[in-house]
Amino acid sequence: MIYKTFFCYTDGGCSGNANPNLKERKMIMTVADQHGDLIEMDFEEGGSNNIAEILAIRNAIKYAIQYDHEVICIKSDSMNSLRWLDSALYSPYPKVGKNINDPERTLKLLAEIKELSKKIDLYIKWVPRDENLAGHIIEEHYGL
Repeated sequence: MIYKTFFCYTDGGCSGNANPNLKERKMIMTVADQHGDLIEMDFEEGGSNNIAEILAIRNAIKYAIQYDHEVICIKSDSMNSLRWLDSALYSPYPKVGKNINDPERTLKLLAEIKELSKKIDLYIKWVPRDENLAGHIIEEHYGL
């Protein structure tokens, strides 16, 4: 059986990530296909690198569902996001880092991804930063 599969890379970044005032930060989220071509780029005020990474993963899943893919294979260089997603998908009590700056929002995003994953077969793999084609787009345009 052949499944309609979406292969992609995701990345998120945040300007001013060290700034304690979340409202002064700006996030960017990218999704690139397996060739490194930009599929989606989104911006949002506030947040952090970790939230931007999770938003990029969520955006990729939503894109795949919107275009009737049955399977999504995501490559991300965010070890934190992958650990937290693993916890959210397979545990009734998801865990996130103790020192993250917006745990409530992070947990809400993880719950949203868990619900979305019921609509599509989801596979996520860690890749080194230099292999993340979505990250190359952020670096080229924004230097993050």
